[in-house]
This record gives sequence, structure tokens and C-alpha cells, in this order.
Amino acid sequence: MSSLAAFLVRALAGGMLFTATGAGVATVLRLPRRALPIRLGWSYLLGVAYLGGALYATSHLFLFPLRRSVVLAIAALPVAAAAVRRRPSPAAPSGRTTWRAGELALVVAAGFVGSLMSLAVLAEAASSPPTDWDGRMTWCAQARFIRGARTVDAPVLREARWYVTHPRYPVLLPLAQVAVEEVLDAAEDDRVVRPLYALFLPALLLVVYDSASRLAGRRIAALWTLVAAMTPFLAWKNGGAGGCYSDLPLGCFFGGGLAILCLGPRRLSTGLSGGLLLGAGVLTKNEGLPFAILALGALALASTRHARLRPWRDPRLLGALCVVAATAALLFSWRSAIPNRYDDFFFETASPGALASGLARNGKEILGCVTALMASRASWGFLWFALPMLAALGWRGLLRRRALPLWIAPACAALVILAAYTLVTGDVVAFVVGSWNRFLVEVSIPVFLVGAVATRGLLCPRQGSSERSGRVTSGAEG
Repeated sequence: MSSLAAFLVRALAGGMLFTATGAGVATVLRLPRRALPIRLGWSYLLGVAYLGGALYATSHLFLFPLRRSVVLAIAALPVAAAAVRRRPSPAAPSGRTTWRAGELALVVAAGFVGSLMSLAVLAEAASSPPTDWDGRMTWCAQARFIRGARTVDAPVLREARWYVTHPRYPVLLPLAQVAVEEVLDAAEDDRVVRPLYALFLPALLLVVYDSASRLAGRRIAALWTLVAAMTPFLAWKNGGAGGCYSDLPLGCFFGGGLAILCLGPRRLSTGLSGGLLLGAGVLTKNEGLPFAILALGALALASTRHARLRPWRDPRLLGALCVVAATAALLFSWRSAIPNRYDDFFFETASPGALASGLARNGKEILGCVTALMASRASWGFLWFALPMLAALGWRGLLRRRALPLWIAPACAALVILAAYTLVTGDVVAFVVGSWNRFLVEVSIPVFLVGAVATRGLLCPRQGSSERSGRVTSGAEG
């Protein structure tokens, strides 16, 4: 018990490194205040995004060594800036927040179940090393390479004679692991960094509740937070919080960035904070860049529906576009010196003819396998049974401008993944089985928010999304 308690303390210490840094980032960007638990969730995501991205850039572009002093200096910058740049508290909302008994019971239930699941996952992560393939062979291995070389441009990645799984994969998460190990002065014990991945689960639940409450009110937000907390794959499977896969972090960055951009006020700080999370997704996994492009495209499409706003005049879109472009340039610069070996190629051979022939060859197997995976109650419960019916019945809510990007972006992302499946020349069933559920994790936040919007549209078809029911100001992501 004492050993587990010690590892839990170290896990929380590693989490606080990113949370404190992210709180400074949120203050510098003047994001409106939220309740403390919600602030902690957003701060953790912003902290991992900022600190991991800053280490990526300073190590590759300026050759800063990856040591404790450098990590602490970079982490301290937004904290110090936040201390200097004090801001007055925003005016309190007019009126007094009231809670109905049923609403309060649902929120308390969601908080209890979400906390219980998060603590269980965190305790399991802190007590045992990773056993999943990606954790052992990719992310933890690359973290060891990078920490040993003290640079993100580790020679083992750049020299073709070494066998490395996915050598050109973005390495923001290994950099986050290195940051925790350096700050805690930890030896090579993967139990120290495994909680880094587990903490994305409570962050996801808090983001879902916060965003859904502004779209559909606290009662519906609590209901869908409960659904998210009780979805087995998110908590216990490889690809969720149960392993060291990068899918749950990417899902938090993609979904969180999209939620900020859709629900935040039209100002530059919203674009910078949303772009920071989307940019972190770009540096987390190969899918991050197309996902970010789809998110920005969906936001631009929603902006065109506003009579007084055009995409090029939307400061949210402009700010996010600048950050995503900068992170994409950083990724391409880093990759340019790494030869591609032992990696996936896919779209390098894509063409209309290849897609058409692949669809004819693999289409039936892909459809059957995808349907079976989504129907698995052991992985997803009744989520994929209920969501299509809710969307069909509450479709009016999905047509509102703020809700459009929440389903357009993940729907287009699904088409991209399905197109990649058609290009597989080997065992396509094995490939789909190993990746489709993980893709669903990557788009899980928009999926739960779409469920909340559809539920609101079903219950109140003639009303817009209800910010008043939550008594909060829009855009309070900090």
C-alpha cells in the first residue's frame, strides 16, 4: 500500500507540473474563469500542449538540452507571466445560480462516477508498468532515446541503420514523459510516466461536462458526462486511459480545441488557446494534422452562416490557423532529417483509381468489421445504438451554427480513415480491428457533445442551446 501511495504521489506531482503550467497559460490568454475542477481539466491539457510543444521547438530549433533546468524554466514562464499580468475578476453573471433537485442529483452522480473511474484508472496506472504495444515499443522507447540523447533529434531516430518503430511519428508525448522524469529526477521506471496518460481521462470528462453545459444545460451535460465515464473503452482499453497509446491524448487535444473554437468568444485569445490544443494534436500523432485542418475548415464553414462574419475576419480562426501552421512547420522540419523506414505509407500511393479499386476490394469487409466493433457493448455500451436515434430525432439542434463543426469535423475525419482502409493491401480486417476503436476515441469529445446537442434538440426543438441554464458565460475554457 505504501508503494502504491508513493507512486500516486509522484503521479500527482507529474500531473501538477502540467496543470500549474496550463493555469498560467490560461491566465496569460485571459480565458474566463471557471469552477475549480473544470479549470484543472482545461489547465492539464493546455499545460501538456504548451510544455511539450515548447520543448519540441526549443530542442529542435535552438538546440536546448532536455534537462531539468530547461524544463522548469520553460514551465515557469507562463506562471511568472500570469503572476505579473494580474487581471480583475470578471463581473459576476446577473442573477443567482439556482439548482433544481434533479439537476443537482445528476451533476453529483456524474462527479462521483467520473471521480471513481478516474481514481481507479490512475491507481492501476501508478501500480504497474505499461504492457501495451505502443507504450512499450513506441512512446516509452522513444522517450528513452530522446532523454538519453538530451535532444528531440536523437541520432537513433535520424540514422537509418537503427530499427525504430514509427521513427517519424510526432513525439510530443515522449517529450512530456521526459519532462516528468527530469523534474522528478526519476530513473527509467515507466510507472512514473504511465499516469501521464491516465490523467487524460478526468480531463476529457471535465471538458465534456463544461462544453456540453454551455450547449445544452447542466442536466444534459451531466447525463452525457455519465455516459462518457461509463464507456468501457475510454477507461480500460488500449487506446483509452488503460494504456500508453496516444489516441486519448489526441482525442482530448482535437476535441478540446474544437470545443474552444466553437463555443468561445470571437477574440484572438480563443483562437490561440484552441490552436494550441489543435497544434498539440499535430505534434501527437500523424492524424493530428488532417484533424486540425478539418476542425479549422468546419469552423470556417460555420462562420459563413453568420451574416456579419466572414472566415477571414474571425479572430478565432486566424489565431488558430497561425498556431497550427507553426506547429505543422515544426513537425515537417523535424521529420526532414528522419528517413522513413518501418512505417506506414498509405496516402503516398493514393489516387482516385486506387481508392475506387480498394473500395471494391475491401469495402464489404470494412463495413462489416466497423459495424461489429461499434456494436460491441463490452467496448462502447449502448452508445452507438442510442446516438444515431438521438441525432435523427433531435436533428434541429445539429443544424445550429455552433453545433455544425462538432459533427462535420469528426464525420469528415471518419471518411479520411475509411479511405485509408481501402488502400490496405494486406489483411484489412486485422487492420480495422486494431485501429477503428482507437479512432473513435480520437473523436469521442465531439461525439458526446453531438449527443448532448441532439438530446437538447429532442427535448426542446424550438429553443437554441441553453447557456442560461448553466448560468455561465460562453467561452470560459480556462
